[in-house]
Amino acid sequence: MYVRVNRCVQRFQKLYEVAEKEASVEKRQLTLLHQQRVQAAMDDRKRRLLQKFVEAVDVDTQDIDVSCNSMRQASAPWLLDRVISTCLGFWKTTN
Repeated sequence: MYVRVNRCVQRFQKLYEVAEKEASVEKRQLTLLHQQRVQAAMDDRKRRLLQKFVEAVDVDTQDIDVSCNSMRQASAPWLLDRVISTCLGFWKTTN
């Protein structure tokens, strides 16, 4: 009887280990999927901000200060230096 119980316990332990491995693999896949979605959302936001800036610059060169200010307020810090230097460079060449 003790041998049967021992076999049942060993079988249960193996099943439990397999279930834990499957759960960890599934959790990793969900984490990767979430990271991809977050990265895609960030890339989309960057694209929209740059497109908005380009459209504002194309509309009228007098609105360059307005577009720089709107980008300064709406954009992420990583983009500020690039946008401001672009605005100032464009403004200096047109005036």
